[in-house]
Amino acid sequence: MSDTKLTAEESCRQVLKSIADACVDLFCGAGGLTHGLIAAGVPVVAGVDLDEACRHPYQANNPGATFYARAGATGSGGRALRGRDD
Repeated sequence: MSDTKLTAEESCRQVLKSIADACVDLFCGAGGLTHGLIAAGVPVVAGVDLDEACRHPYQANNPGATFYARAGATGSGGRALRGRDD
């Protein structure tokens, strides 16, 4: 057993690197999660959000990641998501 102990941050970085060759940030907004993942060494290739207004801050915060706006996205094969009582 190794005497070297990893800090929590080092441990998280190792886990993130082992599970992802590249990520896509869904519902990315201004790109805070993307920025954090890139800082942790996880490559993020794109961010997707419904709001076109997020394009500028996302791209400004995350050079190299492509922003995609998907207006009118719905779940369940194109049907709008409904509440349990519908």
